[in-house]
Amino acid sequence: LRSAAAVFERLCSNGTTLTPLIYNCFLDACVQCGDFERASAHFEEMKRLSVVDTVGYNTLLKAYLSRGQTEEARNLVKEMTACGLSANKVTYNELLHDKVMTKDRRGMWSVVEEMQAAGVKPNSVTCSIILKSLAGYSQPADLSRVIELIDSIAESIDEVLFSSVIEACIRIKQMDLLSELMKRYRQQGGFVKLSAPTYGSMIKAYGQAGDVHRVQELWAEMQELGVKPTSIILGCLTEALVVNNKAQEAWDLVRQQMKDEERR
Repeated sequence: LRSAAAVFERLCSNGTTLTPLIYNCFLDACVQCGDFERASAHFEEMKRLSVVDTVGYNTLLKAYLSRGQTEEARNLVKEMTACGLSANKVTYNELLHDKVMTKDRRGMWSVVEEMQAAGVKPNSVTCSIILKSLAGYSQPADLSRVIELIDSIAESIDEVLFSSVIEACIRIKQMDLLSELMKRYRQQGGFVKLSAPTYGSMIKAYGQAGDVHRVQELWAEMQELGVKPTSIILGCLTEALVVNNKAQEAWDLVRQQMKDEERR
């Protein structure tokens, strides 16, 4: 922070025209280095000079939330709105992340509703934050509600987001919904190939659910798309077959892999 402060002070002293970007960079440096008092003082100076923008408010918002100062964070958002600055996706995602971290389910959905009421559309980050909050005790309705959000976002669904969907389905044991989603996204012409670890997670989950047919389908799909299996995936596949009374098929698989020098 000392070096960042030296650079900022040098810019101030040599007559350089300081843009909001420069002020925001130093504000972020103060927050990242944990100097909240300096960040607050700098933010007040930004307001005095009328160079504060939504980015600056979001940066200080993050600092308040990291310190557990939820009420101050909310007041900051109200102040931002009063100044004519609109909360954006980053603003709401920061508030949402805080609700997730504190396991405030009702508050989490309240932020989503507030976001939608303000005309700010959720993005993939919004959906990922909510998906990561879902655990074994979560209600299936929560997952269905997130899926509705995912269907509403403008950007295409990438593997990172869909992997979060897969993990959430596995955690709350909604394998039928996962199968339905995979079929739907495939039909919509979504991503062509998932990564090996993602396939491994699904093979393990379907094996534990006793759905051997789906395990076999995933393995066939991997081979068709040329996804190279890792030793971990082969272990998950073997276990899924054995625990579902397919020991002979598991043994045939092991022997086949042993013939393949590349996978020994």
